[in-house]
Amino acid sequence: MNLKKEKGFSLIEILVVFGIFTFITISLLSSNLRSRVNINEAARVIMADIRTAQAYSLASKQYNGTHRCGYGIHQENDTSYNIYTGKQLPGTQTNLDNCEKKYSNSNDTPILISKLIDSRLEFFDSNGNNQPNFNEIFFDIYGGKIEIDGKHKPMLKNENLSQIAIRKKNASCPSSNCIYICVYSFGRIATRTDGQCPLCDGPADSSPAACQQW
Repeated sequence: MNLKKEKGFSLIEILVVFGIFTFITISLLSSNLRSRVNINEAARVIMADIRTAQAYSLASKQYNGTHRCGYGIHQENDTSYNIYTGKQLPGTQTNLDNCEKKYSNSNDTPILISKLIDSRLEFFDSNGNNQPNFNEIFFDIYGGKIEIDGKHKPMLKNENLSQIAIRKKNASCPSSNCIYICVYSFGRIATRTDGQCPLCDGPADSSPAACQQW
C-alpha cells in the first residue's frame, strides 16, 4: 500500500515569508515615524541657530573681511527665518554707538543662513495679532549683549523678551502641539510647552516661580 506524502512548508519557506513580513512591517513603521511632525526637533534646530548667531558674535566673526556689529535672527514669514550679519562697524572696532543692529532688506545686513521649518508647522502669534512675527534677536559683537527688537532693556518687562511660538498648523495652544522659545535680553534662552513665556524683569524678578524655575 502506497502512502502519499503530505506536502507542507519547509523551514526555508517559513523563514523567507517571515523575513518578507518583517521587512514590510519595519518599512511601514519607519514611514509612519518619518511622517510624524516632531515639533520638539524643530524647536531644537531654531535654538541651535540662535546659539550659532550668539557664537558668531562672541567670536567677533568677520564677514567678507570686515568687522560687523553682530549677528541676529530675523523672521521672514510664518514658516521661515534667517541668520543675518549686522552692518559693518563704523569707524573703530569699539564704536557701537552708531551701529545699526536690526535687519534691513539691503546689502548692509547680508543673510548668512535661510531656514524653512516643516511645512506642517507654523509660527503663530499667541497675542492675537494678525502677523505672527517674533521680535528680532540680535547679539552685539562685544560681549554678546542681547538686543530684542533693537533694544537692550533686560530689566524692563514687555521689552526684554522675544517669544518664538511654533505649533502644528491650526492646533489649539497651549498643548503638546505647541512650543514656545523664550529669549530674554538678560541672557536666558529656554523652551516651554505649558504656556506663554512669562514676563520677567530680569534675573532678580519678583516672581521667581514664573521666571526662574520653569
